[in-house]
Amino acid sequence: MTEQNTKPSFFVRFLKVILRLILTLLFGIILGAALYFGFQFVYQELVIPTQQNATDLQNLNTHIDQQWDLLQNKNKEIEERLSKMESDQKNTTDHISELVADFEQISADLDAYQIQQEDLANQIQKIDQSIVDLIDQNKDLTAQNEDIIALVEDLEVEKKLQPVYQDLQLFKIMLQVNRSRLFLMQDNYGLAKQELELANKLLNSLLLSATELQENEILIWDARLNLAISHLPDNPILANDDLEILWSMMANGFSNPDDIEELDIIKENDSTSQP
Repeated sequence: MTEQNTKPSFFVRFLKVILRLILTLLFGIILGAALYFGFQFVYQELVIPTQQNATDLQNLNTHIDQQWDLLQNKNKEIEERLSKMESDQKNTTDHISELVADFEQISADLDAYQIQQEDLANQIQKIDQSIVDLIDQNKDLTAQNEDIIALVEDLEVEKKLQPVYQDLQLFKIMLQVNRSRLFLMQDNYGLAKQELELANKLLNSLLLSATELQENEILIWDARLNLAISHLPDNPILANDDLEILWSMMANGFSNPDDIEELDIIKENDSTSQP
């Protein structure tokens, strides 16, 4: 009887089983909840940041690749610009060298032009001096002409008028020759020829009152004068030479020597020079 009373009843054992089952379920629920919340915590704290970091790392790599491509393109553009700048600098250097060479050539031409200008100024000065000398000679001849005219007016003896008239005509002819030389110095060949033609008329009128010896000299002068006229306007230098010779011949006035041979030579030269 005592052993039967100490054994638990079926109900008690059932309750114990139920209680153990409940405790087991509670423990499983608690353990499952702990595992669930622990997994969520681990997932949120470790997995999600790891995935986010992987995504960020991938984006960073993509961004780095893009930046690298941009950097390569910019580097290529810089190299192209640098090459272009070097080419432009070379072209600029060549252009500057050409400008320097042109400047040196212009400087040399300017120096040569200045030298030519100085030479031309010297020649012009000489020509001006020659013109002044001719003007002075014209003034002297004019003064002598006026003196001769005054002398003629004062003469009372008619027989002395003839040589004075000849001298007066001679001075007029020399004055015309001198004017022609002045026009030649001024390159006015037309007026120079007109003055010589007028002198030729005066010289021909002088033949009317000339003696035989004077006539020979007048013919020599006339031949030289016609030779000078024939050289104008084509050969002004030869014409000027002939006028200088004529001036030196007429400056001494009438002389006695007979110079028929010179007359023949001048006429022969005159005939050969004219077409």
